[in-house]
Amino acid sequence: MKQTFLCLKQCSLFAGIDFDDIETYFSSINYNIKKYNANDVCVSTIDISDRLGIIIEGLVDIEKCFPNGKMILIERKRPSQIIGEASIFSQYETYTKSAIASKKSTILYITKVNLMRLFEKNNKIMLNYLEYISNSALFLEYKIGLLSLKSIKGKISGYLLHSLQYEKNLIVSNNILKLPFSKKEWAEFMDVSRTSLSRELKVLELDGILSFEKRFIVINDINRLKEIIYQ
Repeated sequence: MKQTFLCLKQCSLFAGIDFDDIETYFSSINYNIKKYNANDVCVSTIDISDRLGIIIEGLVDIEKCFPNGKMILIERKRPSQIIGEASIFSQYETYTKSAIASKKSTILYITKVNLMRLFEKNNKIMLNYLEYISNSALFLEYKIGLLSLKSIKGKISGYLLHSLQYEKNLIVSNNILKLPFSKKEWAEFMDVSRTSLSRELKVLELDGILSFEKRFIVINDINRLKEIIYQ
């Protein structure tokens, strides 16, 4: 259980909360922990949206099915991140997105009633929750904007510029980023093929706009990168 609480301490929901306090709060509420194998469905759009999940270990893909039947990867979530945060207090009875384990994963679930009890115990937890869902909403806006870009070069540029501005944990230096995932996962995130992504990255490198090696990308000309989005 110590590993579980260490992970909870890293969760945005408990930012600024002492480790001992987290243990005390959880000793007075009900929660359950479930384990999943790779490709297991953790949360489905037919499930009642009455609980929030915190990933303890593993990786979980958040996917959205659109009316045309196409499934889009919205985000790949890692330990200490939250799933179901936007649905639990919404007017919708079921979740609007699915969560699927991309590898063996463990998730701690808290029902709406018990989450409310945590809010009552410390309103900092409630403020953290409000900040988290606000950031999630802004991320979804960004993702929709990224997917709406017509060219693969535009999507690459949009992703890199957004990361430079908002994803401080990915910045190695002023113009160097370290991708949080593989090229295959990056392609899935932008809904393009890996082959097409590799080809367009090579074109951008030959044009002198960027250079890359494995997960590291050096942006050589940020102004030209910005211009690509509007082409």
